[in-house]
Amino acid sequence: NYYWLVEGEYNAAAMLHHQAPSGNPFKKGQMHIKVLREDNIFIGFVAYYKKSATEWKLNFIAIDSKFRGKGYAQQLMHYALNDMKRMGAKKITLVTRTSNVSAQKLYNRSGFKETY
Repeated sequence: NYYWLVEGEYNAAAMLHHQAPSGNPFKKGQMHIKVLREDNIFIGFVAYYKKSATEWKLNFIAIDSKFRGKGYAQQLMHYALNDMKRMGAKKITLVTRTSNVSAQKLYNRSGFKETY
């Protein structure tokens, strides 16, 4: 998991720098990071940000490998989608690798459609 956040093409530090809250609710930014814990044990997290007044982007959803296959990703996804909609999202986008079949299944179950 660390590779994808730090060394891969997705660089968490750069994303946080460019998508951190700005004080202007209509400006690019407003990164939200929600962490899921059970009995104070880290299970996973989801991160998303506001691109415009009505468009949001889901950046990351990650579950520790020990907890995969137990519905936690669906739980985080459900929370994030509801939170974005509550804050005015009319359009929510995300990007995933074509090889990430398990993530694609989650996204399809959550109502996302492949655009290209």
